Amino acid sequence: MDNAQIRKDLGELLALLQRGEIVEGLQKFYADDVSMRENRKPPTVGLQANIERELKFQQRIKRWHGVDVQALAVDGGYAFIEYTMCFTDAKNRRVSMGQVSVQRWVNGKVLTERFFMTRAVIEMPRKKHSIEFVIKRVYEDASDQDGFRILVDRLWPRGMTRERAALDYWGKELAPTHELRKWFGHDPQRLKIFDERYRAELNNSHQAAGEVIARAEDSSRITLLYAAKDPTCNHAMILCDWLQKFYPTKAHHED
Repeated sequence: MDNAQIRKDLGELLALLQRGEIVEGLQKFYADDVSMRENRKPPTVGLQANIERELKFQQRIKRWHGVDVQALAVDGGYAFIEYTMCFTDAKNRRVSMGQVSVQRWVNGKVLTERFFMTRAVIEMPRKKHSIEFVIKRVYEDASDQDGFRILVDRLWPRGMTRERAALDYWGKELAPTHELRKWFGHDPQRLKIFDERYRAELNNSHQAAGEVIARAEDSSRITLLYAAKDPTCNHAMILCDWLQKFYPTKAHHED
């Protein structure tokens, strides 16, 4: 299959995607035994299985706004597309999902496709007030000024009682994976690489971040609580910076 024909078919496929006719695009341009994979998730094999996966995804969409293609290249039977999907989800949040797609075309059909998420931004419904993020050690005394208190560690802080922690929510889903946490070990020399790997994990679970923020939507301040001793070498400071992509606000460390 020559590059010109792939470009032609790909243009029609992207036009369907722009209109939100994703299932129609799958039916017309994807092989019956297609294999599709998102990030590090296991591949979904078979056209029908991928259509069912897409229909489940569409149940979370309230309004489709289209796609913006930033780059496209075709060579040797492969297509490379960088684009952003925009939609409003069922919770009335505007979502922008940046992805890179690598497709292998055979006999006029996509035989394999791999997605790599590059960024994800969730804009919460506008409210009359803004939210301020504050980073604070969980061992410090709780204050009325903390607002909505979220523990962002995966493990419960040693020696801390639930009464003293005074949590509104335990956001374990926002913490690094066990493997990444153990590898990091709060080693300052590993902070840069940890930052990159942790942000990659967060990008793969961006929906969880939006749901956590939604829990605190009536608060003017969210306090992210962590147990690490070093205020300059911990995951909470990275999380605070990353969360602003979902809800742009001011953020700082609580002294």
